Amino acid sequence: MQKIVEQRVQQNASSYRITKIALFTLLLAVSTSCMSTRSKDKPDPAFEDAALHVSKKHYEIAIQKLGEYKTKFPESKRIPEAELLIADSRFGLTNFEEAIFDYERFVKLRPDHPKAPYAQYRVGESYWKEAPDKVDREQLFTRQAMREWNTLIAEYPKSELVAKQERTSKKGTKGLLRTKILSQSSIAAKKSFMPAFLEVSRS
Repeated sequence: MQKIVEQRVQQNASSYRITKIALFTLLLAVSTSCMSTRSKDKPDPAFEDAALHVSKKHYEIAIQKLGEYKTKFPESKRIPEAELLIADSRFGLTNFEEAIFDYERFVKLRPDHPKAPYAQYRVGESYWKEAPDKVDREQLFTRQAMREWNTLIAEYPKSELVAKQERTSKKGTKGLLRTKILSQSSIAAKKSFMPAFLEVSRS
């Protein structure tokens, strides 16, 4: 009888230890999860501090601080925002080539992100800023800007930015038309000039 009681005591003790270990494991998992959540929320003040420099147009400082933020908090939910703010800062510094690279990368890596239409729009806007104002200049950047905005329309037709780009695209279309007319007039003038020049040369 005593042996049976001892066995039951041992079994209960063993069961108690197993339950205790399981409970400890569960509490540890919950605690880790909470710490992870807090760690993702904790960097917000650091982000706001970096973003403040963008609003103040301290773009070079903003790029540096946002880069540090990305390195320090790679799991933060605000990383996409930080990436866009870096691109916006480059845009603000008129480093359009670098801005284009950042915006294009954002769209490529996060095509379904709510800010993807904005990034696509800014790709076009960056090219537009590079385009010359005078119609007698090469309009390569104007054409590329319009191609990027056509991509915006195709990929994100419901974006409110579609209407915004349409207004600018109309200016681009008129500019390209004027460039074409000017080019054709120049070619026609050269053609009419050559026979007269040859005639004078012969006389």
